[in-house]
Amino acid sequence: MLDLPCPHCGEPWDNDELHGSESLDYKAAFEAFKTYGCGAMDSVYNGDLARVCDAAPIFTETHMEALRQGWSEAEYAEDIASWMDMVDAIGPDGAGW
Repeated sequence: MLDLPCPHCGEPWDNDELHGSESLDYKAAFEAFKTYGCGAMDSVYNGDLARVCDAAPIFTETHMEALRQGWSEAEYAEDIASWMDMVDAIGPDGAGW
């Protein structure tokens, strides 16, 4: 299982959930998630308009900065997974960034 963290709040979503859309193919669902984060999931599941996630981040700002950098460079789900390894390596106080 590959978790994709929301680029806005960091909440993890199972990559397989992007395959569950009747209205979007996987690539379109991935791009929507990359842009809107959690807010894309309504469009993935029921075709509603996507909105940018406005949930409070679950990581520190340092972690979120690294995560946003990863998403800006990600072309595939595996790309963001390797960035999450780096986010984990930053440590809870952000000293490793």
